[in-house]
Amino acid sequence: MLKLLTSDIFYAIFAITDIVSRMNEKPIRKPRNVLIDPKVLREARIEALRSEKKLGEWLEEAIKEKIEREEKKVK
Repeated sequence: MLKLLTSDIFYAIFAITDIVSRMNEKPIRKPRNVLIDPKVLREARIEALRSEKKLGEWLEEAIKEKIEREEKKVK
């Protein structure tokens, strides 16, 4: 019974979050789990601090730059 209630609450919260995000017209970023070499993650944290950005912002920018480089290789 408790498990059923927990899943019902989860779906209710998810539905509310979806409605609010549509009202704001700004997508909600859902966290993703990604396995990263701890040494690489440490280096990324250091670079993020140097550039005065949050780690997530720095990683997002780095990923976008990598995608752009790969797209140029394909063309």
